[in-house]
Amino acid sequence: MKVLIVISIVLFLSAFIVLVVYTILTLLQIRNTAKEAEIVLKKLNENLENITDISNKVTSGINTLIPIIASLTTITLSSIIKIIRNLFFRGNK
Repeated sequence: MKVLIVISIVLFLSAFIVLVVYTILTLLQIRNTAKEAEIVLKKLNENLENITDISNKVTSGINTLIPIIASLTTITLSSIIKIIRNLFFRGNK
């Protein structure tokens, strides 16, 4: 009976040591993954700041161009209307 108890204790301790080793290895892997994730998130944050700056510059450029395009469109439309009037309604003046 004592031999069975000793064998049981040895098996239990062996299983416990295996559990501890795998737990330590898992925690080390989690730590490494967390470090890598932190590096990736820092780079992503820097890139997002650059993208935000570029987006603001593009928006500013578009806002500057909108009035110019609108005035060109008005000028072009009025020119087209004058040309059509001259072509089709020359004698009606």
